[in-house]
Amino acid sequence: MNRGEMKENIRYAVGLREPEEQAVIEREIWHGILDVLRRTGCFVQCIVADVPDDKTRIEFAAPAGVIRALHILRGGVVMDRTTFPPLAGCFSQAGQILFFAEAFAVGEQLQLYAVPRPPKMSSDTDLLESESWGGIPEEFQDAVELYACSKLASRADDNTSSMGIAYWQMYVGQDGMSGRIGEIKRQVNRMSGMTLGPARLRMAPGGYRAGYGNGNGVGAIGYIGPVPDYDAEFMAFLANLDPTLRDQVSSLWANHREAA
Repeated sequence: MNRGEMKENIRYAVGLREPEEQAVIEREIWHGILDVLRRTGCFVQCIVADVPDDKTRIEFAAPAGVIRALHILRGGVVMDRTTFPPLAGCFSQAGQILFFAEAFAVGEQLQLYAVPRPPKMSSDTDLLESESWGGIPEEFQDAVELYACSKLASRADDNTSSMGIAYWQMYVGQDGMSGRIGEIKRQVNRMSGMTLGPARLRMAPGGYRAGYGNGNGVGAIGYIGPVPDYDAEFMAFLANLDPTLRDQVSSLWANHREAA
């Protein structure tokens, strides 16, 4: 879809048909592209970056910076992300600046897999799916429309959408983390193989309970391992206590079992 087609969709959705409103619609389309890219990472470029000698940071120019650095390889080794200041072998990000713990060597390069910040479109024929203008796949471009409509509805005094609230809820959901954006994030995660997060193991009646989650509302729970014998485990614990205390606790436990 090009910018002109999206403008027409938004104009008739919220009722902004006056010529003086067109620049405002164009601005919100661009803001929508930036927001969808930042939230979902649906378009990523591999950037080979020359780094400054003896420095510990890379500072991208604000108009053409990096919205999100997803993965960084230094000397062929994947670096982990940490909070500032970064740990050894890791990096941290603040806005368009990337920070590193170790200074760069002469002639060193980094391999970045990042979400680039696209410039503002200059023509109605510019395509949203073009990497020059954001690279958002066509199947995800409806999210840009939802974002723009949510911001423009109050300007159009659109009461049917509660001044844009309905569009915003379709965009991010009631919880601010689902909606159309959540759907896109789940699809992007499936393409990258990130479908389940780390397992968390805890005791539960009937066995060891394992829970998995990917942070997007998708999870799985199941029981693994043998069913524990709580009585045997408890008595083994008592055997390590002082004999007098063990007898007292054992008596209390027996009374508790009878009462239950």
